[in-house]
Amino acid sequence: MVNQERLNINTATEEELMALPGVNRPVARSIVEHRDCIGGFKKAEDRALDQFVAALPVLPAERPGEHMSFCSGMNINTATPPQLRSIRGITEKIARNIVAYRTQHGPFKSIEDLVRVEHINCSLLDKIRFQVFVEREGLR
Repeated sequence: MVNQERLNINTATEEELMALPGVNRPVARSIVEHRDCIGGFKKAEDRALDQFVAALPVLPAERPGEHMSFCSGMNINTATPPQLRSIRGITEKIARNIVAYRTQHGPFKSIEDLVRVEHINCSLLDKIRFQVFVEREGLR
């Protein structure tokens, strides 16, 4: 059994995560994929993926910089308004605002940049955070 107090969720392998009560391979895999997608768990909100991750302490990410491997969700730098509308919480007006902002200012550099779009506040951003990702051309 892995000591839950000492398990670093930013570096734990699927096998180490599976030693936790109730964590099977699909859950462990989704934790690792989500961690890689966001570049490591840095704060409590990053751990909202599921109940197992939320119960673990956060240790600083050991991999600096952005790491974009497999990300589920929608790339906000390439999505069309109809695609954006499929995200829970995004209205037709907000979808148009995202595309207009992107057209005027260039690609988003991070998900947090969405709060610069009219009608997107921190509350909405928190609701859609795990449904979207940022990928700029040439990355991946």
